[in-house]
Amino acid sequence: MSRPPAFSYVTISSTDAPRLVDFYRELTGSDVGFQQGAYTVLDNGRPGAKLAFQSVDAGQPAVAVHVDVGVDDIDEVGRQIVAMGGRLGEKYDEVGSVWQQAFDPDGNVFCLIARQPEPPAS
Repeated sequence: MSRPPAFSYVTISSTDAPRLVDFYRELTGSDVGFQQGAYTVLDNGRPGAKLAFQSVDAGQPAVAVHVDVGVDDIDEVGRQIVAMGGRLGEKYDEVGSVWQQAFDPDGNVFCLIARQPEPPAS
């Protein structure tokens, strides 16, 4: 049985993402938990959604802030989104993650991120 979708990240896009990473690291006392390519994630060591940053080029279309939702099956949840009146965007496989843009009925963008399987119970 699949786990229900859950908030994974709140992602801030910026043409100067390192400046924002430093700002929020100092504000929250968090450490950089992941950094690869255009993406950096702060980790405060507590469960729950993490604050992430996406570097974008000047003039590149970007949403200033969006929510990333972790899911077990992107295609299954994508069908559910469409059935509920949303729509799907492009699917990506980069920096070790598979993710897909999605839009709620008002057109607000969010992303579905494939979660890693849970380890078997011991």
